[in-house]
Amino acid sequence: MEEATDAMRVRGERIAALLEEARAACGPHTWPSVERLLEAILQLQGEALERIVARAPPDLLGALLEDELCASLLRLHGLHPEPVERRIARALEQIRPRLVGQVRGLDLVEVDPSGCAVV
Repeated sequence: MEEATDAMRVRGERIAALLEEARAACGPHTWPSVERLLEAILQLQGEALERIVARAPPDLLGALLEDELCASLLRLHGLHPEPVERRIARALEQIRPRLVGQVRGLDLVEVDPSGCAVV
């Protein structure tokens, strides 16, 4: 699982680098058009994922949520069916054992409307 997460991180960094290269190559007059194109592609992808989630039987949806890449796409498009508080609580449960002796406590305090957590 950690290898998959590392691979996703590397791909994300590569995408960020490619976007910076494209921005530099396009210049200030062309880049806004490229951004609008990327936004349109992401919106189309999100609408397709929304249809998949709406039609997915529970076992398929469960399998998608267990796959970190699929789950991250659902989060990106605001389609993850599990509330953000529950996802954060689960992540805190997973990390607590590794922090024994390093911190006194680790609890979710609040999630603001933008989805940012205060821990």
